[in-house]
Amino acid sequence: MRGWLLPAIGLLALAAGGCGDYGSDPNAPPPPPEERLATWNDGVGDLLERECGLCHSDPAAFGAPGGFRLDRYNAADAGGGLLGAYEKRDRIDARAVSGTSMPPSGPLSDEDRAYLRVWLDAGAPEG
Repeated sequence: MRGWLLPAIGLLALAAGGCGDYGSDPNAPPPPPEERLATWNDGVGDLLERECGLCHSDPAAFGAPGGFRLDRYNAADAGGGLLGAYEKRDRIDARAVSGTSMPPSGPLSDEDRAYLRVWLDAGAPEG
């Protein structure tokens, strides 16, 4: 008789707790920036490539300053002695988060700036 007790408890626990994100609304708005996971691999890299990659990639367009790429996380990924976003995190902060001189087409959205702030405050993790 005891052979069924443990499996029954397990099934009850699954039914009561659900299974991960099952049933969550896929159309729900994303959480506020301060609650989002901010890592290079989970969105920051895509954001910087989208907003900064036209100039800060390889090959750079429009005469962007040489020596760094914002479409790569670090120098090891950037190659050729170039620096990546991790090494240039202070410059990203000064020009695109705390400041608004970049990108030249206009400042990032408040949401993107807040998301980058979370990433920078967390130590600019890769992911």
